[in-house]
Amino acid sequence: MTRIFVFLLMTVLMFSCKNDGATTSTSNDPEVKKIEALKKETNARIAKNQVDGQNDHTHSEKPEAIENNSRVRVPVEKIKKQSPPSYTTPSENPVKSKGEMQAEYKKGMQSSRITLPQPCSLLTDKFIANVVGVDKDAISLKDGSNKATPYAKSCFFRWDHLGTPNSGVLIQVQSNPVPNEFPEWAPYYLQAKRNQGEKSSDGSMVFKYKNFENMGVDGAYNFDLHRYIWRDAKNYVYMVAFNLPATESEEIEWARKLGTELMKNANL
Repeated sequence: MTRIFVFLLMTVLMFSCKNDGATTSTSNDPEVKKIEALKKETNARIAKNQVDGQNDHTHSEKPEAIENNSRVRVPVEKIKKQSPPSYTTPSENPVKSKGEMQAEYKKGMQSSRITLPQPCSLLTDKFIANVVGVDKDAISLKDGSNKATPYAKSCFFRWDHLGTPNSGVLIQVQSNPVPNEFPEWAPYYLQAKRNQGEKSSDGSMVFKYKNFENMGVDGAYNFDLHRYIWRDAKNYVYMVAFNLPATESEEIEWARKLGTELMKNANL
């Protein structure tokens, strides 16, 4: 038994030494070293891919947006936030006080009346006497202009006609009172006389005008009011009014003769 035990022990020791030698020689083998290095590099790549995969999975969970209706997918965090629009008060039309607006209105009226001539110099008493049939020495002149209406100037040629006191002829020249706000004032003024007419002083009656033919660019008249109005090509408005006993045809003829001379002397 003792011999058998000794034999077995020696056999085990021999195999152990053989394995140790193989292990030592294997660890020193260059090929084995290359294999071990390759294993380490492979394990490192696998570990890195696992980490990157976890990161990609984390980012993929974030919502994505589509810009410009295309198939390009852009992460939401990369879209720039638009700032809200800002509004500024325009400086072209600043708020004006009542005094400033009134001053501008008066300035506009002033520019419209600069060229208006003195009305009493537009007709002579001699010319009126020849048209109407009256003694020129009986005619007196009175400036009928009013400072409250500086855009209009008028003159009253008066006399006692056939025993009627304060008979006579009134002439007037006016320009656009609001040229900046209403440049088409003159055409509308004439048209309103025909369409709406004029109310009597007590408001009980309306007097509509008829066309005053062959006078200026456009004209209108009302025989009941004895007024004849027209405008020229520059939109100056003229008027001749009578306070005389006459027929409609006589007044129309007088107004046309006096109006032609009036425009010629005004030379506007």
